[in-house]
Amino acid sequence: MSEPKLVKILMIEDDATHRQMYGLQFKQSGFTSFEAVASGQEGLDSMQKSHPDLILLDIGLEDIDGIEVLKRLKADSSTADIPVIVLSNMREKDKGEQAQQLGAVDYILKAKYLPREIVERVERFLTSHKK
Repeated sequence: MSEPKLVKILMIEDDATHRQMYGLQFKQSGFTSFEAVASGQEGLDSMQKSHPDLILLDIGLEDIDGIEVLKRLKADSSTADIPVIVLSNMREKDKGEQAQQLGAVDYILKAKYLPREIVERVERFLTSHKK
């Protein structure tokens, strides 16, 4: 197991299997603070309380669309600086472009990558954007 990574990650994902699978992968990769919530509203509430270092955001949420969550997050001065990586299975090119125009730092199609590869991509982003 690698050394602990003291980074707070919040995942907003409505699929319980994905929350569990990514949570396990991040934990195995040494991330000590990984929270996963099931809805956009839970994500908005959690980011206000815990101010994570990075948010992994699904687009196809049942309560509040991920694009709307991103808009609200970026419109709030207390959360606007939190980097967001969109993880989605929506292949619509305009969704990815819209997410990046709204401030997402990356748009990843979940189906194209293994969870381990997504963790590696997150690690590369964090390494290249250390505070």
